[in-house]
Amino acid sequence: MSETGNWHLDRRVSVGHLVTTLTVLVAMVLWGARLETRIVLMEQDAARQARVDARQEADVQRLREEIREELKSLNAKMDRFFERLIKGGE
Repeated sequence: MSETGNWHLDRRVSVGHLVTTLTVLVAMVLWGARLETRIVLMEQDAARQARVDARQEADVQRLREEIREELKSLNAKMDRFFERLIKGGE
């Protein structure tokens, strides 16, 4: 402010202001680039995890089917065993 109390803008720009402004701009660009890299890595990790999850789900489904078939086989064997036991006791 000048002595009269009014605002005054100076058209001159100091080297310190230019250096500070450039430093802030460079820092913002570097921050943005690093943020972009992190986002890309997270997207790649999410895609990889989705593939792993799908593969694990398929494995679980396959194991369920195998267990179901084994239970059917065991049930059939038990039925035959009890039929022979009943026929042998008559």
